Amino acid sequence: MDLIAKSLTPAKPNEAVKAPKAPVEVEAASVINVYPNPFIDVIKVDMTSTKQANVNIVVYDMNGKMIFRSNGMNIMKGNNIISTQLPVGLKVLPGNYVISIWVDGKLTKSVKLIKAN
Repeated sequence: MDLIAKSLTPAKPNEAVKAPKAPVEVEAASVINVYPNPFIDVIKVDMTSTKQANVNIVVYDMNGKMIFRSNGMNIMKGNNIISTQLPVGLKVLPGNYVISIWVDGKLTKSVKLIKAN
């Protein structure tokens, strides 16, 4: 019996039907630390990656408005320290902000940081 015909065979009465196992997705990276807090114009991210990956750092104000998004940064397998600087001339007032770390298009971590003068 081929695979297709076998998968379409109805279950016998009183026989449990087993769902196919979904593939396990391995996290590409884990963010260990986002600092300094408070920050002035530079945000650093310590992370460990199981493979090469693309990372974006996005800064939101407390109203959810995107203030800044870094250009995609490629990281290597292993330990990485990513540093991103807010552009000169970007008016970011002191206060609370949410920093989101995106790895290969997936939100990996969000933290609240304080912007100092």
